[in-house]
Amino acid sequence: GTPAGGIPGFGTPGLTADRSRCTKEPKGRRVSATVSDEQSVTPTANEEGILFTVPQVLRAFPDAVVITDSQLRVLYCNEAATSVYGWQRDEVVGSPIDKFLGAEFSAEWWREARKQADAADGFRSVVSHMRRDGQRTILELSIRAVRDHATSLPPSAGPAQASIPEQPSGYLWLARDIAEQHEA
Repeated sequence: GTPAGGIPGFGTPGLTADRSRCTKEPKGRRVSATVSDEQSVTPTANEEGILFTVPQVLRAFPDAVVITDSQLRVLYCNEAATSVYGWQRDEVVGSPIDKFLGAEFSAEWWREARKQADAADGFRSVVSHMRRDGQRTILELSIRAVRDHATSLPPSAGPAQASIPEQPSGYLWLARDIAEQHEA
């Protein structure tokens, strides 16, 4: 299956996800949360009473997770993102994503990345990145558009109208620091 978040290559061993459920099975204990189609979270407890929500999963996720709005302003970043990029959460939330990624990418790169992110498969690339502290690292970067399916056209709208692309309400950015793997 596809790893958590539906993005190939960004799964965590032992963490799986499908359309409505994600589960983690740490050393024989099963932990799960159910996400409805409306994206609300119904936490579930296992027999040991272990419980978690999607925000807890995002905080614990080992890869950098950044969520932006449609104008690429940062709405959320997890702790791993602060480590990967070198910025503190309060320094970037509300700012454009290029504050994280810096000015090292050309306008043409940004246009192409956004165009691919808007497509069904999303954007995926390995990039050289300068952290805030000046240290260079290599990131495996994936960007996917997030669409508000509550406003999508019903199937009864017909194929002509159903093919009209829905505008993204935001973007999910995942980054993994692969510098150590690259050096090996």
